[in-house]
Amino acid sequence: MTKKLSYKCSICGATSINWVGYCSGCNSWNSYEEEGASVNKTKIHKINDLQKNEEPFLKLNDLSLVKVIGNKIHLGSNILLGGQPGAGKSTLLCKIIKDLNVDTLYVCGEETSDQVSRRFIRLECSSDKIALLDDRNVCKIEYEAKKFKNKLIIIDSIQTLEDSSSEYSKHSVQHLRMVLDKLINLSKKYNITLLIVCQVNKDTSFSGPKTLEHMVDTVLSLEKTDIENVRLLKAIKNRFYSTSSSSLLTLSNRGFRDYTQIFNVDHKKNLLGSSYAISKVYDKTFVYKTEALIDVNKASQSKTVFYGVDTSRVNILIAIINKYIGRNILADKDLFISLPKTSFKKSRLSDLSIITSILSSSSNVPLAPKLIFIGEVSLSGEVNAITCIDDILLELKSMGFNKVVCNYKSLKRNLGINVCKIESVSKLPELLAVK
Repeated sequence: MTKKLSYKCSICGATSINWVGYCSGCNSWNSYEEEGASVNKTKIHKINDLQKNEEPFLKLNDLSLVKVIGNKIHLGSNILLGGQPGAGKSTLLCKIIKDLNVDTLYVCGEETSDQVSRRFIRLECSSDKIALLDDRNVCKIEYEAKKFKNKLIIIDSIQTLEDSSSEYSKHSVQHLRMVLDKLINLSKKYNITLLIVCQVNKDTSFSGPKTLEHMVDTVLSLEKTDIENVRLLKAIKNRFYSTSSSSLLTLSNRGFRDYTQIFNVDHKKNLLGSSYAISKVYDKTFVYKTEALIDVNKASQSKTVFYGVDTSRVNILIAIINKYIGRNILADKDLFISLPKTSFKKSRLSDLSIITSILSSSSNVPLAPKLIFIGEVSLSGEVNAITCIDDILLELKSMGFNKVVCNYKSLKRNLGINVCKIESVSKLPELLAVK
């Protein structure tokens, strides 16, 4: 029996029964090649044989990325990255490309290749391993990917791509789904990792059908925060890693860097009228110092000066000290309280630290340098219990603290840090040996 022949465009994949010199799909000449109508055999793999092959991963080293994506990106996986305009999606792509350091094809959908190359140079990310493609046709992307055998393809962004063989309008839901489906097939067939930028709607949901999120392996979201130039990177979906962690990143003209501890922690000397407190910013723990100074009043009326902290909150804490510790702090005394100016909002977890600093200054008793106080104090003088204290303790241990005073519900494991449980502020004088 004679085998039927057909002709296929080597660039866009369009087919024809007869050979033609001009392809109307991608406007190329002499690109049709003869192919048989026979069906390719399906490959069946044994698990043990696959495990002997080379490890199909791209290695991530940047800790801020590892927290969200994991330390390995599977070859052939697909990652969807979304974020508000101006959040820094293209800048984050540079950070990922620089960290992976593999052969990369960058599809310039929103900008020209010249604009993209200038950003790479500014962010010190330029490399011979990066190729820029100034074409939005998904068939051309497939052709270039097969030709150069890249390990990573960046699509910036999927809304700008077009498929000449599609019968749907360019910006329709069906067209977007078809384009993504072709890209995923390309990824799986040639073991290429895809990193696709997707625009978001006004409510920050991903633009296009929800199907896009179901089709890919990982969905990342880059969000603006109420802290200037700080972005939150989190995983909405990840087939290969946990979605419980997120990263705070600071955006500058040199790209993204980890939003780290702002204030230096000095563990070398005892602190008089000072103690350490924490604030939780999203999933990150920040340590800062609360300072109190009590001076003899030289005027007829006591003076109170509060800097960096809510005045009404401190007045409540003073009333709690008077009531439950039995100290009239403002009797013939001036009180000065200072907390550092921060770009983030300080939480009420610093209540216990502020009270401790006041007692230390009042009694002239210095505090140990590696000691920290955590807790929100209620009007009844009780220190509210903290849930999920283990993660906080782990971070504090890495900062050099060896003792934490707080109230907790339960400790899941021994983290090698001394935890002193306190349920009421009335126990503070005894704990601090304050007379």
